[in-house]
Amino acid sequence: HIAMAGLSDYFSADALENPNATHVVTGIMWGANVAATFEQVVENLEEVQKVEGSLSAVLKSLPISGEAKFDLQNKDKFKFEKLQISLSGNILIDECP
Repeated sequence: HIAMAGLSDYFSADALENPNATHVVTGIMWGANVAATFEQVVENLEEVQKVEGSLSAVLKSLPISGEAKFDLQNKDKFKFEKLQISLSGNILIDECP
């Protein structure tokens, strides 16, 4: 991460005097891309359909925002006991949720 105070080291007011300049950055928006992969080993087609339905319901209930926190109720936990979730993205996190 770059602190705002450290950014001034990379900017020069003299660059505006350069007649060959083609672009000016007026703002920086920070964002992130993250992908989640869900894996669960199942025994038969019936289990596949149950897992798909349960996982689909949970994913649809997640808020789409800068923060995704949710808590499964006890009755839903048994469905995901052997579920592996892998996260990959272009950000660093302090701890895996």
